[in-house]
Amino acid sequence: MNVRKVQAKVFIESHTEVDSTPIVPVFHEWIQKNALGELLVDVTEYGHVHEGPSLLLVGHESDYAVDFQGGRAGLFCNRKRNTPEDGEAAVLDAIRRVLAAARKLEGEASLTPPIRFRGDELVLRSGDRLTAQNTPETLKALEPTLRKVLSKVYAGTTFTLSQAGTPRELFTVQVTAKGAPGVGELLARIS
Repeated sequence: MNVRKVQAKVFIESHTEVDSTPIVPVFHEWIQKNALGELLVDVTEYGHVHEGPSLLLVGHESDYAVDFQGGRAGLFCNRKRNTPEDGEAAVLDAIRRVLAAARKLEGEASLTPPIRFRGDELVLRSGDRLTAQNTPETLKALEPTLRKVLSKVYAGTTFTLSQAGTPRELFTVQVTAKGAPGVGELLARIS
């Protein structure tokens, strides 16, 4: 099974309420400075959406969102266009993009308190319901691909995969890697 419409989310460390409002000017600056190396076109706030994307950075190839799905704040990357043909490359590309954006947000001096992301948890989704239904069979089919990619990301750290959600939702895998380093080191492993 080959999956291409890959989405990835890393979680914010804070256990308190996360305010995405200070990130709005940061995202606008990223558009102006081509900060992520891809065409970024707009910033939209959705703070009124319960447990959804609070802030969306719209791009041509990818969208990035400060996301509260499942009641947990994180940074989400949704690959839309020009994804690699190979499933492994597509998964690695989405993870690389979300880690790079998270690392960049961690380095934004204008954000006080600073934002920090967890390296020990990751959510992967497929935006393609036709080829990847949220079933145990899909996990079984994609597990070798996911394990190969995640072995690069979490080199030397044991990780677990578990399917999340219902069959009506997008295919979703929760990755847990207790003791994993931060997003900067994870990114360095795959850059």
